[in-house]
Amino acid sequence: MVADELRKLAEESKKAVRNSGGKISTILDKIKYSFTSMEEISASTEQQTASMEEISATSQKLGILAKRLKSSLTSYGSTE
Repeated sequence: MVADELRKLAEESKKAVRNSGGKISTILDKIKYSFTSMEEISASTEQQTASMEEISATSQKLGILAKRLKSSLTSYGSTE
């Protein structure tokens, strides 16, 4: 009788270990997916930052050109 109960307990333990192993695998897969997603977000953020820096530099250049144009038009208008 005790031997049968020990066998049943051993079988239940094996099933529990297999089930836990499956759950751990699922959790690890989700962690890997999350990590990959975070890497993609990080890369996208870096690209957006670079784009914003480029836009800012272009905007500054346009501002300088606008001032030069205004100065040129003002000078041209005062010579007439």
